[in-house]
Amino acid sequence: YQYQVRYINSLTNEELSDSYVGTAAFGEQIVETAANLEGMGYNLVSENSKLHTISANIEMNVIDFYYQEKNVTLKYQIVGPENCGSLSMGSENMTAISGIPTGSEPSVRSGFIFLGWYTDADCKTPVDASWVDSETNLLKPQKSGDVWWDATYYAKFAALETDLTIKTESTSPIDENQVFIFNIMGKENTETENVNLTVTVVGNGSVTITKLPVGQYTVTELNDWSWRYENSDAQREINLGYNNGSNEIVFDNNRESGKWLDGNAVKDNKF
Repeated sequence: YQYQVRYINSLTNEELSDSYVGTAAFGEQIVETAANLEGMGYNLVSENSKLHTISANIEMNVIDFYYQEKNVTLKYQIVGPENCGSLSMGSENMTAISGIPTGSEPSVRSGFIFLGWYTDADCKTPVDASWVDSETNLLKPQKSGDVWWDATYYAKFAALETDLTIKTESTSPIDENQVFIFNIMGKENTETENVNLTVTVVGNGSVTITKLPVGQYTVTELNDWSWRYENSDAQREINLGYNNGSNEIVFDNNRESGKWLDGNAVKDNKF
């Protein structure tokens, strides 16, 4: 006698997969095990195996296993410095087939920057650009294929910091060991107001200051002590941008005197 094994959606009574048809002798007891339909987005909600005694009435030889859409979790996590920002949603649960995600939107604190959404914790692989609103950076993931799977998406933040390079150049000879001194001062009542640094450059060289807050600065060459070199443009204003290759100032120091001592070091001996 024939018997049939069916895989049924418990909410709609629809068959989810092709049924299995077998044969067995009248009165024989058979055991059938439920199919794994997780790949289709369903979890079993009835018993995993069923015992059935074959009847002469074929209509009675039906074994049904019941399923429901499984639940999945989408997580949204921040990768970045402490207190760099927040997300509108940290996680959400939904059904694996019919679920529609709300998504998550980043909010950035002052002094930080949002760099994008990624599928890995190292923030090497960005999400599909079509998933992200270009104005708000709201991430609304899309499923690949017919089924949602548990997933985590990573929002990368960084401190709004940048580098500044100061160079000294001159068409006139410069002593290779000559030291030039510079002061870097932030602008009052801005993100840079706490910056007050003194740095040095040797000869026709350069120095790069890292991790400066993005914003406005005044860079001044401190040359009051020097009588050998002059710079007619010793104070500069610069607005440092994030990862901006133009964050560089070049100072032209001309050697006006070839002597280390001035005339006051020489006196006639009248005695």
